[in-house]
Amino acid sequence: MPSQPCASNASGEQWFDWLKDTHDFLELGRKGWTPKDRKSRVKIAILDTGLDMTHPQIKKFSDDEQILDPFDFVEDSAEMKDTDGHGTHVTHLLFKTAPFVKVYPARVFEHSEADANTSSLIAKAIRRAVEVCEVNIISMSFAFDGEIPEIQEAIRYAVFKNVLLFAAASNNNGNKMIPIGYPARVKDLIICINSSSSQNQRSTFSPSGRKDRKNFSVVGEGLEAAWAPTQGLMVRNGTSCATPIGAGIAALVIEYSRQKLPPRIEKAKDLFTTAGMNNVLFECMTERRTGTEYNYIKPWMLFHSRAEPSEVSMRINKALLEVNF
Repeated sequence: MPSQPCASNASGEQWFDWLKDTHDFLELGRKGWTPKDRKSRVKIAILDTGLDMTHPQIKKFSDDEQILDPFDFVEDSAEMKDTDGHGTHVTHLLFKTAPFVKVYPARVFEHSEADANTSSLIAKAIRRAVEVCEVNIISMSFAFDGEIPEIQEAIRYAVFKNVLLFAAASNNNGNKMIPIGYPARVKDLIICINSSSSQNQRSTFSPSGRKDRKNFSVVGEGLEAAWAPTQGLMVRNGTSCATPIGAGIAALVIEYSRQKLPPRIEKAKDLFTTAGMNNVLFECMTERRTGTEYNYIKPWMLFHSRAEPSEVSMRINKALLEVNF
């Protein structure tokens, strides 16, 4: 799971500057939001080292009731904290990508490295996110070397309940027999997120793509976000940083499908399937590369200030119709 310190935030800031065009487009549909619409915001669980709820960059989302039902599985407590910093960082990146989501933080790591109890805590957190929090998306910025049956069973349960799962590809594992970590390498159940620069170059620490996958990447370099316990900001690199951005992009697609701009998304329920979301991201937000090349996700290819809602909906509908379940 560990991300890496980075000297410059230029790559990340450039990506978020481009994302403003996407937010400007989506703002059109937010103008008519009612209190009921606000209750239907996309719900995302983040499984990580916890969250510093008092951090100035986080508190504003908490005050707006966008951080709900936190749970510390490490200490079996509803009191949330982050003594490492990583969980606070990835949560802030999610909010920077999708500022209107509801976040359900789960502390499953005490530190950035797993211990003997971590896999069991992750499995419990996945089930709680599905059963208690009723989330739409689960973001997992960690990777293990081998498959863990307890986690695999929880993942299958979440997918059965139409929850999308995003996971980090892993960092600096190029010399391993299987460079992509678990659970990101689980085909058809997990959306694996790799890292690129803002200029669409594969990050040196990110694994090569596989011929039988979509090989999605988003910006994972020079990402500045909140850090605990210093309550400052930190610039980091890593597929673990890219993962909440990938999850946030999916949340923007779901948010659009819930807006009242005509025409409607005809098969919106399929956005909650791995195959459905995969195809929308691939067909509408990438250059649709094949083989082992990365497909760098650019939300502004679909959502931009010059786009007409009719065109956007048509493209999403077409991508969903082409899915073979």
